[in-house]
Amino acid sequence: SSMDGYAVRAADVAGVRDGSGEVLPRLSASEARRLMAQGIIAGGMLPKVEAGLRAAAAGVPCRILDGRRAQALSQATRGLVGTVIEGG
Repeated sequence: SSMDGYAVRAADVAGVRDGSGEVLPRLSASEARRLMAQGIIAGGMLPKVEAGLRAAAAGVPCRILDGRRAQALSQATRGLVGTVIEGG
């Protein structure tokens, strides 16, 4: 999968985690809002996800990935790392 048309948010985390601590490869806007309301997305992840939601609302999916990781961007272009936040 290509990164054409994606916003990238490099962070110090692997991506957005679900309630069991697993990194979610994809996250819809509605699912992101639900996880935020439940307190699963919290703390320092809130502004990252909120920025991703703004990008998705403008029609640009956003990938949150660990920018400290070697080759993170090249792996992201293949869909191997991070969480993509999409509209909907």
